[in-house]
Amino acid sequence: MAQISFCIEKQAEIFNLEPALIWAIIHHETIGKYDQYSFRCEPKLRDTQWYIKILSKSEYDVIGNYCSLGLMHVLFGTVKSMGFNRDYKDLFDINTNIYWGSRYLYSLTKRYPWHEVFDRMKSAEVGAEQWRSNKRCHI
Repeated sequence: MAQISFCIEKQAEIFNLEPALIWAIIHHETIGKYDQYSFRCEPKLRDTQWYIKILSKSEYDVIGNYCSLGLMHVLFGTVKSMGFNRDYKDLFDINTNIYWGSRYLYSLTKRYPWHEVFDRMKSAEVGAEQWRSNKRCHI
């Protein structure tokens, strides 16, 4: 948790975000487990076309782009469009994930008023919950 806390403070300062906001996103996305290897199947999103094969308890092989990855559940396709040019597995790294998640959040705050950012996040979550309730996600 110390590494997560340090990284959050650093990225919050860089991107002029509230650390509590980053903590809240991580808490929500990892269901309070703060697992750097957290992932979620996201087939309803347009830039997701991958699936995950679990290799061991802490190692995953992501084939394609069907999942949001790491602490902030960033999408590989989204961060690639923002200049990320490394292997998707690097998104399971705490520093890398929080950097790209914070950078993406910052970009949203520059394009939309705060209430729209939260509305967009909430509508995406509601859509994901409806989809998951249909139990179509197979990993």
